Parts: sequence; C-alpha cells; structure tokens
Amino acid sequence: MNRYEIIQKIGNMYHIGNTESGEFSYVQALKSVGKNIKDYQKGDTDTNHQYLDIRFENDRLVILVETKNSFNRWDHNKIRKQLQDYVRYEKVYSDKKIIAMLIETDGDDIWVWHGQSVIIDEEHRKKEETVLKSFEEYENIVFGKVNDKIKVVDWKIV
Repeated sequence: MNRYEIIQKIGNMYHIGNTESGEFSYVQALKSVGKNIKDYQKGDTDTNHQYLDIRFENDRLVILVETKNSFNRWDHNKIRKQLQDYVRYEKVYSDKKIIAMLIETDGDDIWVWHGQSVIIDEEHRKKEETVLKSFEEYENIVFGKVNDKIKVVDWKIV
C-alpha cells in the first residue's frame, strides 16, 4: 500500500504534514510549542528520528504512521524503537489519544498500537488489527461509539 492509498483510506481531511514532502517534522512541531526535540531524544537508537512519514489528527485523536517497504528487510526492534520515538514526541507535543502504526508499502502488513501508554513492543501490538481503517473507525475503537440519539434528544429539547 503506497502513501497516497494510506492517506486516502484513513482520511485526507485529517492528514497533517508540516514539510514540503508531506512528512511531519517533530523538530518544527515541538519548537512551535516552545520545546526542543533534543530534550526528548534518547541515546538508545542509532539515529535521532525527527520526521514521521504520515500524521493524522482531529481535536482528540492522533494517528502516527511510519512506513517501511517490507518488514522482513528491517530489524523489527529498530523500527519499533523508531515508532516509539515518535510516540514520545507526540506525547510532549499534544495531549491527544494516540494510535501508532507501521505499514508496509511493498506488502500488506500493518502493525497497530494504542491504549493508555502506547508501548511499542510485540507484547502490546494489537495483533487483531490487520486491515487499515478510516479515521472515524479508529476513533470508534479508541473512544467507543458515539450515541447520536442523545444528541438528537438534546437538540429537540433546546
């Protein structure tokens, strides 16, 4: 699945990039809220990751997507640590709930993490999440279904 297909499936209206290439720079993002990325980078990865491939957001949820051509070509611990870096930056940048995922561009694999702390390791991966969903579907997973009947009743009372 290529990046365009990923953006279309999750939802172009939620896609937020802050670089010319459409990636999301955490250097820029953290700087915009008066923070320096160097204060949050750990020395346990070979590189200081700064550019998330694709980021989606609304007022309460953020979806972080890092793409790799094929998971078999990468050290799984390294790509999980990279995604964990982005989760750490996001927690400093915003107070929104986070869904983090690794998606293959040369295959169909998708690895998803979400929950209270968003720990990116094999134990916490949502192994049942194997199909890419829309932003609204992920929002329902994190927050539960919204009961529109209550909204209608409230509207009629006003």
